Amino acid sequence: MIAKNFKKFMRFRKNGGRRQQNASNEEKLCYKCHKPGHMKIDCPIYKREKKERRDVWERAKKRQFYKKENKEKEKAMNAKQTPTWSDFDSINK
Repeated sequence: MIAKNFKKFMRFRKNGGRRQQNASNEEKLCYKCHKPGHMKIDCPIYKREKKERRDVWERAKKRQFYKKENKEKEKAMNAKQTPTWSDFDSINK
């Protein structure tokens, strides 16, 4: 088992870490836009959609951060308003 995996690994290393490509760039079809000459990872449509998704994710993270920050501020404000033991000591004197 180990020898089989090692042979497979060595074949992969022999090719420079790349799989053999039988088709040239002109014959490749994009899975996203179905146009020849590029793959999905290089597709301009895919890149645009990926950027839009990333922007939406970043906005959601910021919104979540601000909500958390506001809750912490609220807790701090409530803590200032609650009496402490020292307040009770000054009343009893």
